[in-house]
Amino acid sequence: LEFNRFKGTIPEEVYGLENLRKLWLGSNVLTGTISNNISTLKRLTQYHAFINQLTGTIPKSLFTIPGLTEVDILVNRLVGFVPQEMCDALNLRYIGLSDNKLKGNITDKIGNLVNLRKFHIAKNKFGNCRKLREFYMQKNAFKGSIPEELGNAPLWKLNLNGNKFSGSVPEKIW
Repeated sequence: LEFNRFKGTIPEEVYGLENLRKLWLGSNVLTGTISNNISTLKRLTQYHAFINQLTGTIPKSLFTIPGLTEVDILVNRLVGFVPQEMCDALNLRYIGLSDNKLKGNITDKIGNLVNLRKFHIAKNKFGNCRKLREFYMQKNAFKGSIPEELGNAPLWKLNLNGNKFSGSVPEKIW
């Protein structure tokens, strides 16, 4: 269902599809919230709802789905804090939360996500993400020095443009 012009809210009937593994709703004109009923999709592995007009907060229930490996909700109008339950979803390989109106910090439990390879988000307390390869936090309002801990991950791509960092780039990052 991605890359269409579907409008309106995500129908509640979707959450009755017990065997659904991939819910790809990206790049439409969907409005409303991500329902707490998302957790009824026990076999869901991928949830893509990027580039829509979704509002509200990210439901904690999203991260209670046992086999969830991908969450891509980039470019919406989501607000509030990133649920700490995200750090208990141990199968996650990709998290895309950029370009919303999220705030706060992510708990240091982010290090629990040992399978995480791509993490697109701002305001992050970096953990021991041994498989993290791409980290994007451009066009925010981060100030101060670049955290030396960023050098602990085997990153291939690191994008920090458009912030207000000062000082020198830590040697570990080079």
